[in-house]
Amino acid sequence: MTCALYMDLCSLIFRCGCDHMWGARDAHCNVHSLTGKHCPWCSIGQAGHGILFGVVVVAQLVLGIFPRRWGWGKRLVTALAAFPVLGCVEGLALGWITGYWN
Repeated sequence: MTCALYMDLCSLIFRCGCDHMWGARDAHCNVHSLTGKHCPWCSIGQAGHGILFGVVVVAQLVLGIFPRRWGWGKRLVTALAAFPVLGCVEGLALGWITGYWN
């Protein structure tokens, strides 16, 4: 789910023109424009994407495995919820730090 919806979350947070992973992806993103604001998520580079994506995946892994006293359903729901929650926190922080909405 995280991999499939990663670009959709980018588009939701930044309204930058990104599309689904099975669609145009970042082809219409404002990061490719010569002028204007550039999407912070798309302009962070591969290392930045790796860090942002890695934080979410590691959190999902921890939430999916380690709360042993939770049932599998609760662990699954919590791990899946980690993507939109952490992704939004990362995106909003990145947008604020870079001044994207100013």
